[in-house]
Amino acid sequence: MKDLKNTCRVALVQAEPVMFDKAASLQKALGLIANAVSEKAELIVFPELFIPGYPVGMNFGFSMGKRTEAGRKDWMRYYNASLVAGEAEFQALSAAAVSAGAYISIGFSERDAVIGTLYNSNAIFAPDGTWKVHRKLKPTGSERLVWGDANRDYFPVTDTPWGPVGALICWESYMPLARVALYEKGITIYISPNTNDNPEWQATIQHIAIEGKCFFINADMLIRKDSYPKDLNTAEDLAKLPEMVCRGGSCIIDPYGHYMTDPVWEPCGRMQDGARRRRPLFQAGRSGTDRKGVRRNENCGSFRRRADRRHGFAPDGAGIPRCLLCRQQQTQMGRHACRNPDRIAGREHAVLSGLLLPLRDGRRTRI
Repeated sequence: MKDLKNTCRVALVQAEPVMFDKAASLQKALGLIANAVSEKAELIVFPELFIPGYPVGMNFGFSMGKRTEAGRKDWMRYYNASLVAGEAEFQALSAAAVSAGAYISIGFSERDAVIGTLYNSNAIFAPDGTWKVHRKLKPTGSERLVWGDANRDYFPVTDTPWGPVGALICWESYMPLARVALYEKGITIYISPNTNDNPEWQATIQHIAIEGKCFFINADMLIRKDSYPKDLNTAEDLAKLPEMVCRGGSCIIDPYGHYMTDPVWEPCGRMQDGARRRRPLFQAGRSGTDRKGVRRNENCGSFRRRADRRHGFAPDGAGIPRCLLCRQQQTQMGRHACRNPDRIAGREHAVLSGLLLPLRDGRRTRI
C-alpha cells in the first residue's frame, strides 16, 4: 500500500468569474493561482464553470419549440467563450500548475473540438503539466439546453501524494452510483465544483464525506447581478435576478462530517473581492483512526466548531461529549433543554446512542 503524505495545503477559491469573457476569466484564474502559490498552496480548487462563468437565470431565448434571435446571439457569445481542451488557454493553466508545483482543479465550459457540443466540465491539472477532464454526466434541468451529456472519460481520478482525487460537478453528487464509482477508485479527496448556495446542500456534503470516508472540498461560486455584461441581448432575464445571485458557501468537510472550515457566505473577511487572495487555506493531516493528525493554520479561515449542526453530539477537544446544538456537556444518555437560540422554541432535545433527537408528543424521533 502506498504511503500517503499526511498534510495537504489547500487554496479554496470562492470568487466571481468574468462572465462571458474567456480571456479575462483565464487571467483572473492565473492571478488567483499566483496568489495561492504565494501562500504555498499544494492543491488549488476553483468552482464550477469558472471560465467563462455560470449564467444563472438566463434561458438564451429558449421556450418550448422556439428560439429568439436575441437569445441565439447571447448563446453564441457564451459558446465562443468556452474552452477547447488542449488549446492555448488549457496550455496556460497547465503551465501554471507546472510553475506552481501544485495541483489545480477548475470548472469550465468545454467546447468539443470535433463535434462542437458544449460540456459542463472540470479539469484537474497535475504539477507535471498533465490533466484529466471530467464532463458532467447529465446536466441538471435546463442546463441541458446549453451543455450535452458526458460521452467519454467517465470518473477520472488523479493520483496525488494524498491519494486519488476525483470530482463530481454540483448535482452529480445526488447520483448515488456516481459517488460509488469514485469510492471504488479509493478517493481520499472528493472535489465538488458547484453553484449551489442552498442551505440543505450543506447536509448533503456532510453526509457524502461520512459515506465516502473522504475529505470533501465544496467549491462554490460568487455571482452578483452586476457580474453579467451590460450589453447582453436578453437583459430582461437579468432584471428578475436578486443582487446576490449566488452567495457561495464554500467549505471543507473532514471524513467524520465535521467542518474543517465553516461555510463562507457572500463576501466575508478576506474574501471580499475576486482579485484578492481566497480563503481558507489549511493543513489537514489524515489519520486512519482519529483526528489527531489534523494540523491547522489558524491565520487562514475559521476553524471553530459550528453551533448549529443538527446531526448529533461529538467530543470536544477534551473528549467530553457535547450537544452540537448548544454545546452543553452531555456525559450520559438523556434529555436536556437545548440552549441554542436557533432551536424551535420550547423544544427539548435528547441524546440517544449518538443521535440528537427532538421530543415530539413524548416520543423520540430522528431529526
